[in-house]
Amino acid sequence: MFNGTASQDGVLGWKTRPQQIVVRRYNHCPFDSWDAFSVKGAAANTTTTINAARARLKGFIIGVGAGNGTVTFNDGGSAVFNVAVIGGTSDVSMNIPENGVLFKSNLNVTTVNTTVNVFYTGA
Repeated sequence: MFNGTASQDGVLGWKTRPQQIVVRRYNHCPFDSWDAFSVKGAAANTTTTINAARARLKGFIIGVGAGNGTVTFNDGGSAVFNVAVIGGTSDVSMNIPENGVLFKSNLNVTTVNTTVNVFYTGA
C-alpha cells in the first residue's frame, strides 16, 4: 500500500505538505504534472467519508483480502461505481486521467473484505 514516502528507484519526486502530496511528473507518473491531491484510507468492511464536500476522484489502490470483495464509490449516498475484486490476488490500482470523476455532494466509499487508499482533490 502507498505510504507517502519517496520511491527508492528515484522515478518519482515527492514533496510532502500537511495531508497533501505534490507529485512531479517524470517518466512514469500517472498524474498530471504538479497535481496536488489528498490521500485517505478506508478500512475493511466500513463506509468511510473520504471528503465531506465536492471532490474529484483521481485514483485508488485496493488492498485485496483472502476472500472476494468490493469497493463502492458513493456520491451523496448514491453509488457511482463499484469495483469487485477476487480474493487472494494482487492489489488493484487505477489512475483516472484528466479531471477525474466528479462527486458533487461528497465522496465516500463502502468496503467489503478489502481496504482502499483514495487519491482525490477538492473540486
